[in-house]
Amino acid sequence: MHLRLMSQLSSRFVLPTYVLMSFFFVLPRAPLNHFHTLNTICSSDHTLTCCLSLQLMPNVHIGKQKIESRFAKVNPLDGSCEVIHYDSTEFGLLGNFLATEGVSGQVIKVEVSHRTGDKNFVTCMREGLGAHYDDKPVGIGGVFLIEKGSAKYHVMPDFSKIPLESDAAVDGWLKFYHTSAPFTCLSTFISHDPGLDLRVDHTHGFNLKGDGGHYHYDVTPTDVKYTGYFVVAEQIFRIDPPTKTHQIGRD
Repeated sequence: MHLRLMSQLSSRFVLPTYVLMSFFFVLPRAPLNHFHTLNTICSSDHTLTCCLSLQLMPNVHIGKQKIESRFAKVNPLDGSCEVIHYDSTEFGLLGNFLATEGVSGQVIKVEVSHRTGDKNFVTCMREGLGAHYDDKPVGIGGVFLIEKGSAKYHVMPDFSKIPLESDAAVDGWLKFYHTSAPFTCLSTFISHDPGLDLRVDHTHGFNLKGDGGHYHYDVTPTDVKYTGYFVVAEQIFRIDPPTKTHQIGRD
């Protein structure tokens, strides 16, 4: 990809904190009583509201309790993807979040087009940071728009009734879809795992056409354009790590 970086642009992000909860409670079997809320992470009360397998696109102002989140789910009747407004701060099993003070500050603008390799947009940025900073962890979060082209994404269907103990089993369980631009994505990634057993990148996206889920990569490499705005994290919080870990389903 061809990268052009622009800094010192006005945005709402400043003094960010890269907040992570464990990914690994989902596999090989998901404990359906394992819940957290964005309120409790940033301090408030907890209430149980749902127990579904979903892809969350969180967008919450904790102080004002203003919620503009969405989630994607698989329609059990026809297998289609549905995107629904979500008015709760609750999530279960896994989450990767960027928390900021919500005021203006400097950001990094990234514009790319025409993918020339086999890595996706986020992986290119993450590996570029890793090559430059070596084993020094650099956490990044922000939003990007697929302005042109098409992309592949997945949505988790209902929780598997059998253990998922390989990448092939996970791929067979997930539901994959394609979407066309525009597609807005919320992303976090880190250049190097400093021994916290992190998922090093995680991106969910949606659009107003009813598409939404976990972003994989664009499927029109010679006809794609991305524009993103990102901030560098000052801190990383690893919340509720599992007692046992694995490498399954981290792509």
